[in-house]
Amino acid sequence: MNDFNKTIAVLMTCHNRRKKTMACLDSLFAQSDLPNVELTVYLVDDGSNDGTAEAVKENYPDVNILKGDGSLYWTGGMHKSMAAAMDQGFDLYLWLNDDTILYPDALQNLIAVYRDHEQKNNTGIVVGSLCDPDTGEWTYGASIKTSYWHPLKFEPIEPGENVKEADNFWGNVVLVPQEIVDRIGNLDNNFDHGGADHDYALRTKKAGYKIWVAPGYVGECPRNPIEGTWKDRSLPFIQRLRKLLSIKNQSLSHRFYFLRKHGGFLFPIIFFTPYVGLVYDHFIKPFIGNRKKEIKNNL
Repeated sequence: MNDFNKTIAVLMTCHNRRKKTMACLDSLFAQSDLPNVELTVYLVDDGSNDGTAEAVKENYPDVNILKGDGSLYWTGGMHKSMAAAMDQGFDLYLWLNDDTILYPDALQNLIAVYRDHEQKNNTGIVVGSLCDPDTGEWTYGASIKTSYWHPLKFEPIEPGENVKEADNFWGNVVLVPQEIVDRIGNLDNNFDHGGADHDYALRTKKAGYKIWVAPGYVGECPRNPIEGTWKDRSLPFIQRLRKLLSIKNQSLSHRFYFLRKHGGFLFPIIFFTPYVGLVYDHFIKPFIGNRKKEIKNNL
């Protein structure tokens, strides 16, 4: 890495997760073997009232803290941090979720993949895979398209010993070269929370660039719990539906916007999938399960 002279903008956003945000920053600044890599962190503090900004300023005074009013969510926060970094100009842009703990060689791993493909004139985005800290199972990273006719059917890619190619990704740990930023631009601020990372991945592929999955895991991040979300079967149906339609999930306007861009001619059908799926999961699936039990008990 001694002959690798690059500037990297680290892009983060947070809201009332001081402990997690600080742990993430600790792991970032503990990265090994990066002698000539210059890291500049842009952190959007989206209206936190738990002392996150104060703790960051005290422990990492060089971090650029940008203020939000609590209404930015993930996409708005990341868009704001990326816009600030783009104004300055960097060689690489690292998206980093604040609930991620990076392994000491994470950036070294990502940069090695980027560098290898850059030298082959095959520049692409490099995605880091994350695992659960308790089970070691895959939680976030990249995915590959698995259907010829369904444009948005993907399956997760578990990292191996070698680099793999992907078609989509989650925005937890993503290294984006300046060349792609110049071509694709910032995240689409028409999204509020989710969807903008997948949108960016699909726009990258449409522009002719590759998405590479770095070997091995680059860190840890637990999967978001199901309890209290629209997937929680213990909640009343109306409550589940409201959560599904919220900004953080599958709001009608954002889903329509995403599918209009990437859903192809099947997007009117795909559009209703999660809503029909909720009805099936809450009413029909339990009914079928109960009927099977009754039939089995009567045999």
